[in-house]
Parts: sequence; C-alpha cells; structure tokens
Amino acid sequence: MPGKIIPAETLLAFDLDDTLLHETAYIRGVFDAIREEFPHLPEPCFYDLKLPYVVMEKWADGNTGILNSMIRIYRTGEGVAPFLTPVPDLLRQLRRQGYLLTLITDGFSIRQRAKIRLLGIEDLFSEIWISEERKADKLSGKPFAEIPRMFQNLSRFIYIGDNPAKDFHPAHRYGWDTIMLEATAENIHPQNTGTPARRTIATLSELKNLSTYKEGED
Repeated sequence: MPGKIIPAETLLAFDLDDTLLHETAYIRGVFDAIREEFPHLPEPCFYDLKLPYVVMEKWADGNTGILNSMIRIYRTGEGVAPFLTPVPDLLRQLRRQGYLLTLITDGFSIRQRAKIRLLGIEDLFSEIWISEERKADKLSGKPFAEIPRMFQNLSRFIYIGDNPAKDFHPAHRYGWDTIMLEATAENIHPQNTGTPARRTIATLSELKNLSTYKEGED
C-alpha cells in the first residue's frame, strides 16, 4: 500500500458480512428470535450456522406456516436483538481521525439494512451501497467506479473486506487500495482462493493506526 495515508484525503469503504458483522452471529440472533416466537418448538435436530435454510426446514418439521415465519425473521431481522460490538465505536474513532466512511455490500436490501440497523451504524456512513438497491454487485466493479465520482475531493480509496473471491480484484481495477481482515472460524468464505488484498490485518482495531503505516511494511 504505497505512500503515507492522510485521513482527510482518504475514503474507507467497508464490506458488511464477515467484516463488520459475522454472518454466523446474525444467524445466531435469528435462531434466538425464532425460539422467542415459537417457544414450544423443540431444538432443531440439525444445527449448522452456515446452512440456515436447512436448519429452518428441519426445525419447522413440515409446518409451512412456521417455516415461512422463520424465513421472514431471517430476511427482515424482525425480533433479532441488537448486536453489542466494538464496531460503532471504532467507526466513530475513524471519523474523528478524518476518514470518510462508506459501506459496500452484496445482498438483499431488507436483510442487509437489518444488519446495519442492529449494529447501530446506519448514521456513520456517507454512502451505503447495497447490490440489490443499486442493481450492481461488487464483481461488476460499479461501486468502485461510482463512489470516487461521488467524493471527488478525496484522493485515496481503500476497501476493507474478507473475501478474496470477489472483494479485491474489482477494487484494484479502479485504482483502490485494499485491506483483508483475516478470517476466523466464524467466516463463511475461505481466504485461500481469489485475488489477495494489498495488506492484511488481524483485527479491525488495527485501522486506528492506518495513518502511521509506512511504505514497504506488510
């Protein structure tokens, strides 16, 4: 990542799933909300946070009405408890340092908006790009082409994501720098295939020191 990073001249764009919020954490919240709505249901006979639809189908045990309610909760976040994480405080600190923050995420609008609301971060971004709303996902390259046009006063654009299969190559095509957040056991997607980011971090908190990063450092 060449050159010193000047916060006042830099836009940081974040991925959502498995970057700001683990998808499995959202699914845990969904399952808790299902238990609240249907307290009489026994625990599912099959449980895998990475296969929520399969779990819900087995959990509903052939009851179409219950299954449809489960899917509604999954899609809308209805009844899911807010997430208490360090993410809002981190984003506020980055804003205080002078960075402009945006969000670029692929997915259905209603579900992605629910996650953003449950994290309590909707007011911390100057732009939120959700693929269903914009009719263009990350692989199309369109968000990485259009967002710099929205903020022409800035000279540097950095995307922070987790999935080398689709997060970094489109950004590189349009001259963005990229940072990959290392996966944990919670991540849905592997990180051993695809286009690598320019830099890797172990935790989001490392972004607080981004302006001290020097050319040539890993």
